[in-house]
Amino acid sequence: MFYVYQSSYDFEQMEVLRELFDQPNVNISPFVEVPFNSHIFHVDVAPISMESRWQRFIFDAIENVFRFALSENITAYKISLQSRRMDGRDYEIQPIKRVLTGSRPDGNMVYLFELSNGAIEHNALDEIDKDGLREVSLVWVKPE
Repeated sequence: MFYVYQSSYDFEQMEVLRELFDQPNVNISPFVEVPFNSHIFHVDVAPISMESRWQRFIFDAIENVFRFALSENITAYKISLQSRRMDGRDYEIQPIKRVLTGSRPDGNMVYLFELSNGAIEHNALDEIDKDGLREVSLVWVKPE
């Protein structure tokens, strides 16, 4: 979840963009707050025509990425993961190669993110035993 403060809205520029793109519900803000130390997903959507361009969207949860792609009928997109800040490590953004799901022994579902640098991240708030996951299945693969 991201926090957007209404006091930061640029109402003048917002009105111009609303008219220009015929999007009456668009709001713009120069910043958002990420209230929790969680992953952030950067999604790049491929151009749909020669006149369009790549578009970038930022999400707070992988489920929201998939919901968005499904609702907008988007099939060609790339996902990058911005890591949590931890153990004195700065944030990193890495492309995701594959997304998998699995069930923990306690029955809770967890997502695994296989990154382009070979690392594997997960969305659980605590440590998990990746080898102890059951019913592991592939959910998404980066398009070629």
